[in-house]
Amino acid sequence: MELGHADFYRGLAEEAGMDEETQEILRDLIENKNYTILELIDLAAKQLYLRLSHFKRPLILCGPGNNGADGLALAKLFKQDQKEVHTKLFYFEKANAQVKTLLDPTLVVEDVDLSQYDVIVDGIFGNGLDYPIEKTLQQFIYHVNNSSAYKVSIDIPTNINADLGILGDEAFKADLTITFMCYKKAMLNLNLQTYFGKIDLAHFGIEQNVLHLLNLAKLVDKDYITSIIKKRHYDDYKGTYGTVLHLTGSKNYTGASVLAAKGSIYSGSGIVKVVSDQEVIEAIQTHCIEAVVDTLSITDFENYQAILIGCGKGRSRQTYQLLKDVLTKSRVPIVIDADGLNVLSENLELLKQKQCPVILTPHIGELHRLMPECNDFIEAAKKLALDYQVICLVKGPHTFISDGTTHFYNTTGNPAMASAGMGDVLAGMICSFCGQGYLPMQATVLGVYLHGLCADQLAQNQYTVLAHQLIEQIPFIMKTLIK
Repeated sequence: MELGHADFYRGLAEEAGMDEETQEILRDLIENKNYTILELIDLAAKQLYLRLSHFKRPLILCGPGNNGADGLALAKLFKQDQKEVHTKLFYFEKANAQVKTLLDPTLVVEDVDLSQYDVIVDGIFGNGLDYPIEKTLQQFIYHVNNSSAYKVSIDIPTNINADLGILGDEAFKADLTITFMCYKKAMLNLNLQTYFGKIDLAHFGIEQNVLHLLNLAKLVDKDYITSIIKKRHYDDYKGTYGTVLHLTGSKNYTGASVLAAKGSIYSGSGIVKVVSDQEVIEAIQTHCIEAVVDTLSITDFENYQAILIGCGKGRSRQTYQLLKDVLTKSRVPIVIDADGLNVLSENLELLKQKQCPVILTPHIGELHRLMPECNDFIEAAKKLALDYQVICLVKGPHTFISDGTTHFYNTTGNPAMASAGMGDVLAGMICSFCGQGYLPMQATVLGVYLHGLCADQLAQNQYTVLAHQLIEQIPFIMKTLIK
């Protein structure tokens, strides 16, 4: 192969197949914590062996970067345990000297009979690869994918890139992916999940402080949610779970208000009060009888534990004045959604007048209207959150949440959720959790995770998930998460 073939896989992924966040972690561990790369490879190999030691006949596929080095170190551990281990090398002439010191020539095979191995471990290329591998290697991976062996990928399957997805006709299809220190962005791509199989996050035990210092995004998963979700107690009553105020809906958009109110009620709010137009009140009285309603304008915000404004409110002078009043007078968390965001996009400086925590819930289009100068939605969310000291969640696949200094990616949700009213339900849920006494970031993360998890449950048997169906799942799903 000539070097000109995309600079020979961009110098065979010069950064050893790592994404930017992993590079930052390793750079800090090596430059500031004085670990050597060989020490880190040894730690990785031990984590791999801890999970794979029960296999007796492993084949380990090793490329020239750190994934291949992890594979070579793993092979030595298998050999020490007297397992029938073999390694197959790819582009190894390009490996650096440190990687080559890990090679045991007695374990190397050229031609392999895939049927003789009970596990095949992929350490060829990692996430840094951004150009399709050559056809002969893709053909080899095709045969591996169709073998009966259990398939494991180190860090990320070969021929997958976080931003570009699958790079060619064939990528390693793992039953298990063992990744180190932090989840990789590619793991958030629903279209790639069949290549990762089960994802096992392995920690070295030395990098947690580094993750915090580097300000990397965390993943919201079941373990995190079960650590914050609250149990109900024997002597609790409706006052325990807060009174929330919804300033939502208008003559032409009554459904948004109904869905948001139900989202709060089903998430556990003690009392949900909806203040809106008469048409909205009538819809609430018909479809959400648990809510309290009023058509009178609100001037006193002291009797509530959280406020939601925007869902179906309309883009009007009235909405602007109401938003201004809430931001300047309320001392409790405010969730701003839909038309509240549309009005805010033309009056962003209102956020400078806020007297309380604010949670913004834009989809990407709404975020662009709020931050038109930013092309990257992640950076736009971070900047908006930091500049105005708010929490910003960007709705979409693996919703991104940021308060400017702490960032989260959600791990639940699916394309079946692409239907009207979903955002109204989510806003109602987040408002509910704020009213129940969760910290604003906790309320946001909890709402987003549960919202997606309810939809995931329904999507197992449905092509499309409707907002009113999702609402009915909320208390049942919440019950499963209480330890």
